[in-house]
Amino acid sequence: MTTRQNWHLRKLSEAELDALYTGRIEHDFPSAERPSLPAMHLHMQKGLQEILMMTDGTQDAAYAVCAQANGVVLVTLLAVFKENRGGGHGSMLLELLRKHYMEKRAILLEVEDPKDAGVSADETIRIKRIAFYERNGYRFLEGIDHHSF
Repeated sequence: MTTRQNWHLRKLSEAELDALYTGRIEHDFPSAERPSLPAMHLHMQKGLQEILMMTDGTQDAAYAVCAQANGVVLVTLLAVFKENRGGGHGSMLLELLRKHYMEKRAILLEVEDPKDAGVSADETIRIKRIAFYERNGYRFLEGIDHHSF
């Protein structure tokens, strides 16, 4: 289990995006679920999104890609490095995001609808992801054409 005292969020620069994208994002998300690298560069240049890395100062463990508008934060990508999964890092990342955005009106987490999964394994993963967010204090919002927490 991860300890609370050392972990913090570090905002990535645009120069760091390429390495994160090719080293992590491409492996963590299917192409249909992630923006293109040029789109991410453009969004960062326009100040539409920020990428936050969870680190203890020596080791990175997880990241979130977040967009902000009108006092609301939309987390479009959130992932714990594969080698760090199952150790509380995801819960810690969500806690740090809550603290980082405490002045905002809301934090929304984008998830895929389990009913739209092509195979039962994908459906199971999506159901587990939703349950994880709920265990960490987020709630499901009904009536939105895409599912957000």
